[in-house]
Amino acid sequence: MAKPTGRSRYALVVPGRTDSLVAPPTWARQIGRSADGQAVTLAMVLEDQPASRHEDLIGEHLEVLEQMIGLADAVMAATSLEAPERRPVGFN
Repeated sequence: MAKPTGRSRYALVVPGRTDSLVAPPTWARQIGRSADGQAVTLAMVLEDQPASRHEDLIGEHLEVLEQMIGLADAVMAATSLEAPERRPVGFN
């Protein structure tokens, strides 16, 4: 998770199990002490964080994307073209 700078904190929000193949990882920004968060892009997080943090933040995002690709590969390898598990994510 990105460290706070100023009044903003960031967290990488990973899709839940049912959305893991259709929803991308998203960054959430918490401002001040509010419990509410605002969805932001990785680029927005990078703009607000020091350059020394960029490599770690990009690596964290990339790791989630690679896990999603691995899961997709597993679904495609373990199911036939007609399998219902493939339909919601467009693997047919």
